[in-house]
Amino acid sequence: MLLSHRTSVKIRPEYSNIIGHMCYAASKLWNICNYERHHYKELGLEKYPDWYYQKKTHKGNLWYKQLPSQTAQETSECSEGLPT
Repeated sequence: MLLSHRTSVKIRPEYSNIIGHMCYAASKLWNICNYERHHYKELGLEKYPDWYYQKKTHKGNLWYKQLPSQTAQETSECSEGLPT
């Protein structure tokens, strides 16, 4: 059974810094959304935050603004899971 696939991408040096910053911003946005989903009761939210709520709420967030809109939306969506 194949569980993962390794891919190598050659990036030109002038783009590596930009891609590195975008990856960092995506990881921070994912952490924020994931934390909010796991601790929504402690944060005082009435119901489990879905993708629409998080997209609307975090649109002004620094990390959200650092990414292209489709990437930020997809990052928020990836953190979605079942309530704990």
